[in-house]
Amino acid sequence: MRKIKYDYNNKIYEFGCTNNKIQPAFYISLKRKLGISINDYLTYNNIDNEKCRICKVGNPPLDINFEIVNSFIKIKDFSFKKKVYCYGENCECDGIKMNSNSFEFLSKINNISVDDAKTLLKENNRSPFYKENHKSDDLYKKSQSRSIEYYIDKYGVELGNEKYKEHVDKISIANSEEGYISKYGKELGKKMFNDISYKKDSMSLDSFIKKNSGDYDKAIFEYEERKKSVNVSIENFINKYGYDIAIQKHKNRVEKQQTTINNNPDREEIFKSRGITIDNLFKKYGDIKIATEKYNDWRISVSVPFCLASKESLKVFNPIIETIMNEYDIKYDDIFIGHREQNEYFLRNEKDIYFYDFTIKSKKIIIEYNGVLFHPKSEKSDWINPMNRELSSEDAYNRQKRKLQTAIDKGFSVFEIWSDDVDKYDKCLNFIKNNIK
Repeated sequence: MRKIKYDYNNKIYEFGCTNNKIQPAFYISLKRKLGISINDYLTYNNIDNEKCRICKVGNPPLDINFEIVNSFIKIKDFSFKKKVYCYGENCECDGIKMNSNSFEFLSKINNISVDDAKTLLKENNRSPFYKENHKSDDLYKKSQSRSIEYYIDKYGVELGNEKYKEHVDKISIANSEEGYISKYGKELGKKMFNDISYKKDSMSLDSFIKKNSGDYDKAIFEYEERKKSVNVSIENFINKYGYDIAIQKHKNRVEKQQTTINNNPDREEIFKSRGITIDNLFKKYGDIKIATEKYNDWRISVSVPFCLASKESLKVFNPIIETIMNEYDIKYDDIFIGHREQNEYFLRNEKDIYFYDFTIKSKKIIIEYNGVLFHPKSEKSDWINPMNRELSSEDAYNRQKRKLQTAIDKGFSVFEIWSDDVDKYDKCLNFIKNNIK
C-alpha cells in the first residue's frame, strides 16, 4: 500500500492506494477529506477545465495526467473520458432529455454545426437500417428480409433452416390467441385477439397462407412485407422520414400510447403483462439463458442504491426544491432527499427504521414517491415485485402503510405520489403549501 500526498490551501493531505488505483483513490480522498471534486482541484491548480457543453453546470468525466514526485501527486493536465457532457451529473441538464444520436445533441457536445453533425452521424452509424450502409438497393432489401435465404446466408443450410422455422413459429404464436393471452393476460388478450381477428383478418398469417393456396414460403414473404409496411419501430421511421422527423413522430406515438394505456380500465393487467420478469422475457426470447441475462442487465440498470432517490423522482423533487427555497425561504439544509451530498431523513419505531423520499424537517412534511413497478397500490392486487417474487403485495402494501403511520404518529404531514399520476409537481407543491406550519 503506497502513501500519496497532495496539498490544498497550504495543508498536506495523504491517502493510501495501490499503484494501479492512484486516480480513483485520489478522487475519493478529495471528496471525503475536502468535499471537493477533481474539477475543483484542477481549478485550484489553475488548470482550465470545461463544463458540460449543454448545461454549462455539470462536470464531464475526466482522466487526469499526473506524476508522483517525492510521494506528492502532481497534476500535469487531463483528458475527457468521453464527450464534453455531464452524463446526468447535473440532473437538470437538458441533455438528459435529448436523444444521444440527435443532430442537436451531437452539434452541441462537439461544438459543430447541425449540418456537420448530420454528416458525422451518418459517417459513424453503420446500422443496417440505413440504406446508405449497403452497396445496392437489392442488398439493403435482402438485409431487411427474414426469408429462408436470409437465414441460410447467415447461418448455413442446416442451422439456417432451423432458425427460419423458429422465426415462422414465433410469428404464428405471436399472432395467435395464445400469443395475445401471453402478452396481455387471459381476459384482455382474448378480447384483443377477437377484435383484431374480426376487423383485420387480412393481416393474419393464416390469411396469407390461404391467399397463396398453401404456398408457405410465398405466404411468409408477403406477410413479412406487409408487416414492414405497418412497422412503427424507430428504425422504420428513420428509413421512412429521416432522422429528425422520425424522432418527433416516434415521440408523439409513445406519448399517445401512454395516455391510452393510462385511460384503459384494464391498465393494471397490461402493466403486469409488460413487466420485466424472467417469465415474460422467456416468452419473448424463447431461451431461459438469454431471458435470465436480459433480466439481470435490467435489474442493474434500474436498481437505486440504498437511501438514494430515483432519477424519476428527482424530475419532480428538484424543481420543487427550487420553488420552495425561493418562495417560502426554506433552507437547503432543511430539505432531506437522497441525492449527491444529501441523505434521506429517517424515523424509528419500536421495531423498524424507515427512510423517506422527501422531507422538510422543520415543517414536518414528508412526501413518498412510489413507482408502480415496485409498490402495490392495494393489499390484494396482482402486483409482483420484479426484484423479489417472494414478496407478496399484502406484505409490501402493509409495510408501506406502517412506514407512513410511523411518520404520522411522530407529527408529520404525509403525502404519497405515484409514478403514473398526472400533474405530480402541482400535487406535491399544493400539499406543501397547505401543510407549512
